[in-house]
Amino acid sequence: MGSVNQFAGEGVIGTGVADPWGSVLSAGLLESATATTTAGDFTGTREQLQRCASFTSSGETVTTIDELDQDLIGDESYAVLITQELGPDNFQYMLSVNARGNGLIASVQSVGDDEPDGVLQDELADLAAQLLRAPAL
Repeated sequence: MGSVNQFAGEGVIGTGVADPWGSVLSAGLLESATATTTAGDFTGTREQLQRCASFTSSGETVTTIDELDQDLIGDESYAVLITQELGPDNFQYMLSVNARGNGLIASVQSVGDDEPDGVLQDELADLAAQLLRAPAL
């Protein structure tokens, strides 16, 4: 939920139980006092992700961040796939769909060991769109 944690405002974050494949779904919804603040926070976080295309931590974990094509959700949206190589043939994936609209920011992620596909991305996008239609927090 790093995407939502950096935004200024009030919000909620929820995490689900792992499914049979070991993936965990989490979602966050943030409401900001002004549309300008919401847009600035959203754009700033996206720019931070774009600057971190690949990095190594602890000398062995290689992380890559790829922005994926994403149909428009709300006023603005993007999707990223974060891949962590934890060792030989050991990967962890986080697919994140983030959207802004209606004075809200929605961030929905799936984290697991199976590489996500377009079907999962569409499901996360649908959930993000539903969150943007939520009543005020």
